Order: sequence, then structure tokens, then C-alpha cells
Amino acid sequence: MSNLTYLIGGVFQWILQTTWQAAVLTGLILLAQWLLRKRLSPTWRYGLWLLLVVRLLMPVLPQSAFSVFNLAGTTPSQLVATSPPPLASAYGGNNPGKTFRSDVPTVAKRSGETVLAHSPTAVKPTWKMDWFGVALCGWLAGVCFFGARLVWTNGRFRARIGRYQPIEDANVMRLFNECRTIFKINRPVQLIESEEVESPAVYGLWRKWLLLPDGIFERFSTEQLRCIFLHELAHIKRGDLGVNWLVAWLQVLHWFNPALWLAWARMKADREMATDAFALAHVHASDHAPYGETILKVLE
Repeated sequence: MSNLTYLIGGVFQWILQTTWQAAVLTGLILLAQWLLRKRLSPTWRYGLWLLLVVRLLMPVLPQSAFSVFNLAGTTPSQLVATSPPPLASAYGGNNPGKTFRSDVPTVAKRSGETVLAHSPTAVKPTWKMDWFGVALCGWLAGVCFFGARLVWTNGRFRARIGRYQPIEDANVMRLFNECRTIFKINRPVQLIESEEVESPAVYGLWRKWLLLPDGIFERFSTEQLRCIFLHELAHIKRGDLGVNWLVAWLQVLHWFNPALWLAWARMKADREMATDAFALAHVHASDHAPYGETILKVLE
């Protein structure tokens, strides 16, 4: 049990170290995006956030003489609560070479007999709050809560969409397969119309679904459906679903850091722009205007 406690404490120590460094890195990424602005392509804007993901996954940083984190002067050992000094050192008196315990009886001699008496200088030890242990328990409680919520919500959502039958309309499937061919996606992707979503989305880690809101075929033309398929399939081609799952679990581990919640929100917005740029790079220039109009209609 003590080994498990020591392991969890070491993990929490690593979380504390990486989370404040990730907060600093978030500020640097936002500053770089603001300074470069339009000079930075959507792909590079999103790529900067991947540096943040890599930092959160690295157990240690490479040694470097110059680092922005050295300015704080914080080492991992400083993040662990120090234990109080040994109790025996408080009773050394004038002789630092000896230690005395308050619970050891002294020997007193009186009229030829031996009497045990407790030392009159016994000092009652003071109790101190273990703030590191309190923080560790709070962090574990948050991880269990957010982790259970992530598993529960995704499990229920997966069960609900599993009850829907894939679309079998010949015209829709022909258009969908043409878009898959553009991105050279060979793995199966199920196309489902469902009330579970309010806008088109892709879902799944190993098994992929492209989810369409109910009634989409009455509201969008064939050309607009093609643009929707291109955007959603671009997420699959770029591997955004895997990154999204990884970020979701990193958010569970760093649930207490508001800077990272802001980073994930900005990363999601930049990911959508990067996906649009990726999709437009695989279509003709004449399709750019209809694509943009379709995205605006979906947002409405």
C-alpha cells in the first residue's frame, strides 16, 4: 500500500510540475498567434497547440542552459511538502549530541529504593496540516469525477447511435464515397442520420461514424452535402479524432488548471480552421465559395 501511495504522489508531483509549465506555454502560444496574426496559416496555428500536448505527455524536459521555466526557479522537489523535523531534536537542551524522548521514564533514587518518574520537561508534539496530502486527495477526487463522466457520457452516446441504421440511399452513398476517394480513406465510415446531433460531426476512435442531424437532406442541396462530407472526412484524414480523445484525458488529469481549459477551447477553434484549409486544398478553386457558404449555413 505504501508503494502505491508513493507512486500516486510521484504522479501528482509530475502533474504539478507540468501543469504550470503548460500554463506558461499556453501564454507563449497565444502571444505568438497574436504577434504573427495573418502571417500564420491555420495549419501552423493548430500545430502550435500540438506542442502543448507533447509537453504534457513528456515525463521530463531535456536539459538546457536557457529555458523560460528556469526564470521561476522552481524545481520538482520544491513542489512536495516537506516533513517536519524529527521530534527528538526538540529536546536536545544544551547538549546537541544527545536526544531525549518525553515518553521515556527517568530513574529516581530515594532512600535505597528505585522510583520511576516521568520527566517534568515533556513537551507535547504539535500537529501540522499535510497540505500536499490534502491537494493530492482533491486532485484524485477530481480525476475520478471527470474521468467517470467522460466514460459514462461517451458510453451512453455510443449506445444510442448504435441503434440507428446506416443510410442506404444510393445517391447519397455515391456522393459520400466520392468524397472518401478524394481523401483516399479506405477504412469503413458509417453514415448515420440521427437526432442525437444538432450539426454534422464525426465520432469514434477505432470505428468511425459520420453523424448527420435529422432532416439535413431536406435543408441542404447535393452540392452543400458534398461540402459537409469533405469537411467531416477531413477530420478523419487528419487524425483529429485520436488527438481529441488524447486531449480529453489530459483535460481529466489537469482539470484544476483554468489556463488549459482556455487552451483546449482555442485549440478546438483553430482545429476547425485547419480542417477547412485542408479540405479546400483538395477541391477546385471554383468550389471554395460554395464551401464557405455551406459552413456558414451549418453554423446558422
